[in-house]
Amino acid sequence: MLRRLLLAVALFLGIVELGAETQTVFLYRYDPLMSEETATIFFNTWIAPMAEKINQQGWPLPPRIVINLWITPPTKVCALGAHYCSPGINTADPDTGVIDIWLCNPPGCSSLERKEWLAGAIAHELGHAVAARVGFDAGFSACPIPHYPGLFTNPTCAWSEGWAEFFEQLMLGTSYNERGGYDIDTDFDWYDAFYFGPTKGDLWDEGQVAAALWDLAKTDARSITCALTRTPRTFREFWRYFQDCSASFPPQFTLLKATLSASEIQTGQEIFVSIQIQNTGQAAGT
Repeated sequence: MLRRLLLAVALFLGIVELGAETQTVFLYRYDPLMSEETATIFFNTWIAPMAEKINQQGWPLPPRIVINLWITPPTKVCALGAHYCSPGINTADPDTGVIDIWLCNPPGCSSLERKEWLAGAIAHELGHAVAARVGFDAGFSACPIPHYPGLFTNPTCAWSEGWAEFFEQLMLGTSYNERGGYDIDTDFDWYDAFYFGPTKGDLWDEGQVAAALWDLAKTDARSITCALTRTPRTFREFWRYFQDCSASFPPQFTLLKATLSASEIQTGQEIFVSIQIQNTGQAAGT
């Protein structure tokens, strides 16, 4: 309790304004075990650049985000972790989201040097912030602890965490997740699972959701954006909105829907090989 109280009165380190019409104010607070200099470096190195990248790409963030940095005491086992509380769902303020980040006690584990973990974790949690701002965040309470790609949980958790996994890789520009050692583009079969698996008609694995979003974004990113504005809370809902959006765009955006309905295509890999071939041919003929 004392540590939380001390954190609550820690120094306000700065405001980052993002965008001309809207701004996100970051209230940055740090653990008493961390120096002000280290906390400032962390914010300027990891949080601000990722938030600016998200803003430049047009993704909205909540008006205010509180960043809490925690340090694992030297007497305890080193722990790395991150967690997001959605405004109005897990916090009382409808305009303020909260990101908690747990680091090791430097220099014991040198966690500030774990770039592959930090970059991914921050992009992931800010992905939850984007979802909360748009309105399709399902809330942290839907997920068991622990949860991870490859684990069947429930449709709400899979959608919420799968979106954040996808957003993380989108911001990092690679389908390979350094933190988890998996590739959402190749290591998860979402199409067979959605149509023929034990959870037919929905996805219960966040890894499968991330894989689906990654594959669809490669061919029809516009329809993904359109579907997200309808605030889906499960992949099943998203898929219905995505198909509606695909049908409304001419004609290059209807290719995916037509390909998915072809009876001879059985697996996700075959689907997207087919789409890539058709798109390449179309581009070559223009």
